[in-house]
Amino acid sequence: MHFAIVRSEFKHALRYGLFFLLLLFLTAGFQHESMADTLGERYPGLTNGLLKSAVLEAMDADTLLISGDIRIKQSQLMATTQQQEPKLRLQLEKNLIFVLEQEATQQILLREAQRAGISNDQGNDSQAIQRLFEQMMQSLSVSENEMRTFYSANKEMMGGAPFEQVADNIRGYLLQDKKQQMVENYIQGLGNKSKIRLNEQWTAEHGRLAKTTPWTGPGGRANRPWLNSVPRGVSPVT
Repeated sequence: MHFAIVRSEFKHALRYGLFFLLLLFLTAGFQHESMADTLGERYPGLTNGLLKSAVLEAMDADTLLISGDIRIKQSQLMATTQQQEPKLRLQLEKNLIFVLEQEATQQILLREAQRAGISNDQGNDSQAIQRLFEQMMQSLSVSENEMRTFYSANKEMMGGAPFEQVADNIRGYLLQDKKQQMVENYIQGLGNKSKIRLNEQWTAEHGRLAKTTPWTGPGGRANRPWLNSVPRGVSPVT
């Protein structure tokens, strides 16, 4: 009788022990996933764009990035750089992390355009992205108060011209600035929601290389080609 009681208690303890181990395993797995480094955490300041929130993980050597149905391979990235002039190609090869970010941004924007019902039958990627941006920007406007505030803060730039004379230029300049800011914020938001995964080993190599070899090529829109799809307004006031 005593043996039966001990055996029953042992089974009871074993059952709870197994349950505890299973719970510990599941919790550890969850913590490992939730604590996975992002590009922004591992390499602060490297980029504030789409890849900042991408999660680093082990992948096969040729796969650089995964986001849903989007796969970007090292072989296709190198094929892109090989099409450039030798001088530019050398710079690109030292900044492949940014080349990857540009390629990922374009592909994810095209996916968002498709989800928004924008067709790309003619294969014109820039046009499809521009139409996506136009949908987003329909509600953008510039108030007279914003225009007058800008005018007051930049009177010297106006060359003494009265507000009424430069109002249209100011409106165009401020509207364009809002458009560009909206696009950049939208792309950063896409980075957060697109569940982007990056090749950890490749990123370690090229992240360090990019930090020690700053990009010295054209700035601004040349480094962010998707901004070429932002509908243009009136040129900035000069």
